[in-house]
Amino acid sequence: MSKTLRSSGATWKIVVGLLLLLSAFIPLSSALAQGGQYSGQVVATYTNCGATQVIGTVADANGNPKTGVRIRLRSGSDLVYTTTSGQYVRPETDASGWDFSLQVYPVANTWRVDVVDANNNPLSATVDAVTVGTCNTAGDANVVKIRFQEGGTPPPQATTPPQATTVPGSNPSQYTEPAPAIEPNATCRTFSETGYRVCNDGNANFLSAFNAYGLQTVGYPVSTRFKRDGFITQAFQKAIFQWRADGNTVAFVNTFDELHNRGLDEQLLAWRQTPVQLDESDEEAGMPFSQIVERRQGWLDERPAMRSVYFSVSDPILTFGLPTSRIEDMGNHYAVRLQRAVIQEWKENVPWASAGEVTIANGGDIAKELGHLPSWSIVPDGGGSGATPPPAPTAPPAAPAGNEPPRNLDPELPALGVTISPANVASGQAYWRVVEIIWHNEEESQGRISILADVLDQSGNKVIGIPLKVWWGSGSDVIPTEAKPFPEYSWNYAMWNAGCSYFLAVEDGTPSETVNCLGLGTPERRDWTIHVEYLIKFQKAIKP
Repeated sequence: MSKTLRSSGATWKIVVGLLLLLSAFIPLSSALAQGGQYSGQVVATYTNCGATQVIGTVADANGNPKTGVRIRLRSGSDLVYTTTSGQYVRPETDASGWDFSLQVYPVANTWRVDVVDANNNPLSATVDAVTVGTCNTAGDANVVKIRFQEGGTPPPQATTPPQATTVPGSNPSQYTEPAPAIEPNATCRTFSETGYRVCNDGNANFLSAFNAYGLQTVGYPVSTRFKRDGFITQAFQKAIFQWRADGNTVAFVNTFDELHNRGLDEQLLAWRQTPVQLDESDEEAGMPFSQIVERRQGWLDERPAMRSVYFSVSDPILTFGLPTSRIEDMGNHYAVRLQRAVIQEWKENVPWASAGEVTIANGGDIAKELGHLPSWSIVPDGGGSGATPPPAPTAPPAAPAGNEPPRNLDPELPALGVTISPANVASGQAYWRVVEIIWHNEEESQGRISILADVLDQSGNKVIGIPLKVWWGSGSDVIPTEAKPFPEYSWNYAMWNAGCSYFLAVEDGTPSETVNCLGLGTPERRDWTIHVEYLIKFQKAIKP
């Protein structure tokens, strides 16, 4: 489950202010899970258009907060874990609180939650947290709170591993499970850019396929291997590979068809400006496939530049699939949805493209963002060399010490006087690391005067509701990150002073590095109020 949060309605600030008020009017679950060393119960639900979350507390037999308790959440074969830490997680949890931020929009699902020991043996019966996919009224449960308390007798330990089950909201035939471990004699390449490795072994030859198609066609890997519908699968930025053993070859997954089958078209339209998939079954009934291909590819004639990009590859049907929408005007760009990609032609300059430029949305990245990949498959495994197979995936572990994400710092920063102050943390301690600072000059900023920021978890997913503190000589502001449509940053602060004026850090109780000396002006005219902007990313890391 992704820990990225976005919003399709009320902002986080408004939601937090209303949560306690709403809880008085929302019916609670009557289910009380008994058995084990702990009993558990749903004690509150909240309406939150910005995210789907399962939160809660753990108490001892006397009702006092208890820390160091391991909580497991399951959805199908996907598992995530958290541990009560003795810190306030959010206003609705006490000092023994825990918090699963599961998805970036309201999701209809039943999340199975229990207390487990260090070996993941259950210490409680399972509590079902039911969330809904709407946020229209105060009764729509997007956030569920569970309370566990010591008491009871341990349940019998499971003798067989859980079976792979249906992905929530997907085609009923689709399920995921761990792939076989990489074989000891595998040939692998580790991609430091994303932290994943791609291998050839007796189970799948993904490395050969990557080398054949190339980085420009498929992008960097964004997951480890997993099995979906019985096929070994691995996601890349622009494509998702499935190994077909019967033909000893790789097939490209119809990523956007799968997202459509999961009912995610509205989210794709709202956050990624992806056209809704059309139902052409009546129009194409009885047509031979060649005629369907001609018909759908003809939709691209409206925008010659987009058509040119589609046919620029040797096999567009293999790479992109057929169009599943007509070209639509999305405001600042035109877009067409394909089975495996989205092609965009920009009408105006944006930070990542110039007016008239055609780009291809990264289908694998989007699938990952929307929780379409198993949570345990997005844990980087790039520390391995292929000589030793990685452990079988069970749950996302904490990033190992020494695995700090790299920095991407604009070369103009020294001339601007912008520096980074380290966080005061010991080895093995979590902290917020500055992983990117991009500076836009007057032309690039196009009149904007903002500090833009994102906060990322250890897997690189956006986290919403995290407060950032910006301060200057005479004051300060603390503002949480908010869910905004892609590709907007989740935090925005307008500058009005030039020179070394503003300082920025994450302010959630976890130690944070600080970005120093932000302000208007250029290296040549540092004290002038020339319109510029900064794009900054903080990411959770472990100090080596």
